[in-house]
Amino acid sequence: MSRFVLGVILLIKFTLMSADPVIDITAIAGGSVSLRCDISTSNPPSVSWSDLVYNSDHNPQKIFLSENNVNRTIDVRHPNRNNYRVEEDYSLVINNCRLEEDPGQYVCQSRVDGKVLQLTYMLTVIELPQCRGMTDLSEGERTVLDCQAAFSGHTHPVVRWTAMDHNGHREMNITSVDRFEVRLSRHIATVTATPRDNGRRYTCHVTLGSTTFDCSLLLNVTYEVHNVTFLPVNSTSYFSGEEIRCVADGNPMPSVKIYFSGNTSVKIVQKSGLGWSSFVVPSSWIGSEKTVACVASNVIDGQSVEVNTSSTFTVSKRDTTTLSAKEAAALLATAHMGAIIAAVVISSLIIIIIIIAVICMRQKKKNKQLPQSKTGERLLSHSESNTSGLHHREAKL
Repeated sequence: MSRFVLGVILLIKFTLMSADPVIDITAIAGGSVSLRCDISTSNPPSVSWSDLVYNSDHNPQKIFLSENNVNRTIDVRHPNRNNYRVEEDYSLVINNCRLEEDPGQYVCQSRVDGKVLQLTYMLTVIELPQCRGMTDLSEGERTVLDCQAAFSGHTHPVVRWTAMDHNGHREMNITSVDRFEVRLSRHIATVTATPRDNGRRYTCHVTLGSTTFDCSLLLNVTYEVHNVTFLPVNSTSYFSGEEIRCVADGNPMPSVKIYFSGNTSVKIVQKSGLGWSSFVVPSSWIGSEKTVACVASNVIDGQSVEVNTSSTFTVSKRDTTTLSAKEAAALLATAHMGAIIAAVVISSLIIIIIIIAVICMRQKKKNKQLPQSKTGERLLSHSESNTSGLHHREAKL
């Protein structure tokens, strides 16, 4: 046989082999996976399963043969026979999937009318990803977030780190470095802790085929008290009875205290909570200028950190005839809603009136037709009586 003919035969054979369907499939280490033999079968079926496991044996091994095998028994010579099971539809179930023994190529063959049909699976086994890294941090401290996923098989995982943005509205990608090793997908992200990172969750996504696995780390960032602010912000004038609040941020949450300048003989209503304190402006301050101070503190590494601010303002009496912007907006919204309700009611009344008018017109028209009908009946009756009399006279003649 010439080299040309031999080359053509090999090319045709390679093309036919390449045309066989190949399906990538993923299994979690320790779990189970089912490989369906979705090809035609003869009657009786002649179906077989074989595998080519990358890490243990480079030669295909027979797993199952349907001929003279009513109980669908696994070949006793296969080293992993205890983990295999063949279902009634000839699906191959692999239990307790392992990184070393199971990844590779699994082939289902069916002989139909002298032809061999074939379906091939490429199995990749992956362990659930592990997230590691220091999560209890101080402001400015750096941490290395390490995401690892051991795998073995044909498909390589795609790994990425994400975190929610500062507003907590959308997920954003975090820059990470690929530290790929043999049968280990690994991505490292370096984070410098800021107050915004406190309570933020960093998530590692490992995607293999159409399946994604996640692991995450929640950061706890310790930082000194800051952002000590009076609310309303930058106000130089308040009304008597108005509540003024001082807020502060920090981790641990700071304690907040408000101090008043001069001698304050009147009782001032005060409230407080974690990270805030407030007071109600007394009426005795009307017409005067006052200065109040706010002191916030927390403890970092055994040392107390204190931050203070102050506010100077005048106090006036609220003009009850003048609406505030908030009250005006509320009143306008109420009026707008009232107008809508009134419009709906008026429209409904108009529709009801129109319906009643239509009914009355129809009834009136019907009543007009009724007398005409009765008049016609009387005329008809009178005509019949005249005709009867005429016939009677003709009979006498």
